[in-house]
Amino acid sequence: MVTVTSVEASTQVVALTGTAVSREGVFLVARVTWTATPEPGPLTGATLLARDGRTYETTSPVNSTCIRAQTGIPIGCAIPFEVPKDALEGAELIVPADPGGAVAGDQELHIDLGIDAAIAAGLGAHTSPITLGEAVQGVGR
Repeated sequence: MVTVTSVEASTQVVALTGTAVSREGVFLVARVTWTATPEPGPLTGATLLARDGRTYETTSPVNSTCIRAQTGIPIGCAIPFEVPKDALEGAELIVPADPGGAVAGDQELHIDLGIDAAIAAGLGAHTSPITLGEAVQGVGR
């Protein structure tokens, strides 16, 4: 199960390695809480779908902070995507039905990030660094 708890964006992020990264576009960071089911594992395969159909994945050096989780223990983590500003409005987080990758198939969860034109304009204007931080186990317990 995956729930988006917040969304933020900036032209700069600080990766888990401590490396500060700046880009011409923006980093859209989805903060999520997820619980591994039915088996322990990592949250893998999340992508961002822009309103016009373009897709984005997380890339090095700014990777997802979602670590391997034990079954039933919620994890709070961040999934960053480097995107052009015009990809913010209407964006959706796409997560495989089995984020751990144990089940084959093409079922996926589409999560509307609630970014309308006004919110997209605000998000696209941020330049203060976003620190991704470590994953937090036991969130919401």
